[in-house]
Amino acid sequence: MNNYFALIFLVLLSSCANSNEKATTSNKAENSQKKYRNYEFDVTINVVHSGNDFKYLINVSNEFDDNHNIIDYEDNLLQYTTYKYQKSEKFGDRYYDRVPIKTIQYSLNRAQLDTIYLLTAKLFQPDTLNLTNDTNRSSRIYDGYGAEIVLTDRYDAIYDIKLGGYSNKTLLKNYRNLLFYIEKSKKKVVHKPGKMMIEPK
Repeated sequence: MNNYFALIFLVLLSSCANSNEKATTSNKAENSQKKYRNYEFDVTINVVHSGNDFKYLINVSNEFDDNHNIIDYEDNLLQYTTYKYQKSEKFGDRYYDRVPIKTIQYSLNRAQLDTIYLLTAKLFQPDTLNLTNDTNRSSRIYDGYGAEIVLTDRYDAIYDIKLGGYSNKTLLKNYRNLLFYIEKSKKKVVHKPGKMMIEPK
């Protein structure tokens, strides 16, 4: 009889050990899944006709310069370039060229990249809640301001959105939140050039 109880006890003990092992394995799998992130993406924000034109390149691995040479960049880099307009030498006084003034490079950590990715992705998720509202077009005044935001993921899928001062209020709010966060993230300077890359004429 004692042997019978001992056998039952061993079976129960073995069963508990197996369930604990499965739970531990499951928790490990969940934790590793939560910690995994894909950082093979880049974001470009290009603002024109704002009176303070700029471009952000975020986590961009490489690009072509004006002479079609490829430039490679470090990972986790935020590049901030400012521009000015000057009269075009090629097309005459009636035309203006957009000329870069300077570029500052900042280093981003993974938490910052996570947030920038999420805030950018939010711009490409249209709000369908207003389908029950009045769908008549409201009058819009074009103020010249324009911004283009491009998100490229690891599959080379390109999400591109253009907006201006007349865009949807929710979209503009999400865009301002993204810009605000990027501004806040510009702390660790990797490279900062002198005052001007191109001297004004």
